[in-house]
Amino acid sequence: MYQIPFYLLMLAIRFPYISLPVCGILLGASYFFKLNTIELVFVGGISLGVYVGAFVFFGSIVRYCNRRFSKISGFCVVFGAFVGSLFFSSLFIDKWRSELSPEARQTAAEDLYLQKYIPSAKIKRIVESTGMTEYSKRVFFLADPMLVKDRIQLNAFCGSDTQGQMTLGCYDKRSGRIFILDVNDERLFGLTESVAAHELLHAVYSKYKTEEILEIKHLLDQVARGGASEEVSRRISLYGDQSVRDRTSELHSIIGTEISSLPIELEEYYSKYFVMRKQIVQLSRHSEEEFEWRKKFIRSYSDKMKKVKVEIVRTQAEIENCTDTISSLNKQMLKLKANGEIEEYNRLVPTINTKIGKLAGLQKAMKKLVQKYNIFVNDSNIIVGETQEMNEAIDSGGQSASL
Repeated sequence: MYQIPFYLLMLAIRFPYISLPVCGILLGASYFFKLNTIELVFVGGISLGVYVGAFVFFGSIVRYCNRRFSKISGFCVVFGAFVGSLFFSSLFIDKWRSELSPEARQTAAEDLYLQKYIPSAKIKRIVESTGMTEYSKRVFFLADPMLVKDRIQLNAFCGSDTQGQMTLGCYDKRSGRIFILDVNDERLFGLTESVAAHELLHAVYSKYKTEEILEIKHLLDQVARGGASEEVSRRISLYGDQSVRDRTSELHSIIGTEISSLPIELEEYYSKYFVMRKQIVQLSRHSEEEFEWRKKFIRSYSDKMKKVKVEIVRTQAEIENCTDTISSLNKQMLKLKANGEIEEYNRLVPTINTKIGKLAGLQKAMKKLVQKYNIFVNDSNIIVGETQEMNEAIDSGGQSASL
């Protein structure tokens, strides 16, 4: 079997006056008629058949007339075969395409588009990271996914943020294209991939007919009622006022990419689109967890700082009270010393020394409390800064993410 291409090449070299024009016809027909692979094979067969027929017919005439081929005669054969091949090819293609159903014509157009489509390195990485099946790759590539660098551009394609959420990507029904915010922050690894998977499922859903939607809807509704986390349930509730088709589309994407454990029927259903669906759920959760642990950290340190601050205020009050007491005792002792009441003066010495010792202890405690507070502030500021950087990476403005 592997020798067939070799023999074809040898024949092409041996008979260039046939192979070269046939190749020219194929290129011309491919350009003018936008042929797909199947059509190209048929055109090649027709061209070869016309050529062989023309040479046999012309050769028979020449032999019958007992004459040799001239250059002009050869040119006439080549030109006639070229025109004849294009004529028969156009008849065949028009006839074949006219008999195709709308679905078949659409598939043929898609096949032609995919033959010329070359995904970027990042798009290839997304496809690999999400484990798309062959069918999913087809749908994804047909949607001509575009990685958008900034929110202004994304909003131009997807519309401004709605439902109090920030859009990270969208599937545009009018153009049939997918637009995704290109997030490059390493701490948010997997966010772009999970958004791509989410939008892919929107593209898949858009191809469904009403009966197919109804078939999957009841399974999605069951999970939405009982199998979703609090955050996912909150997001689903935001689409309650949309049409049944749009709400089901959101359920279809959210449940497929964000809920780990699903009924067997749904797992089998989503396996048509992803080889390892739970891997996508992990990618989706990664960015959420990066934000969540920082929120908990900031909240925890905020509580700690409040407690330390209460201690600082209380200690400061004790220091001020102790300082006032020492100042009062000092004035009293100076007055006693001036009046020569040495016995009373000596009686207050232990008292003032005790207060001075207490003041020194309070000041030492205050220093430690201030140091502790400052450490909490510095650590908290580091995490707050990281959170702000992550927010800037997706330009959330404090909003929760929407896909």
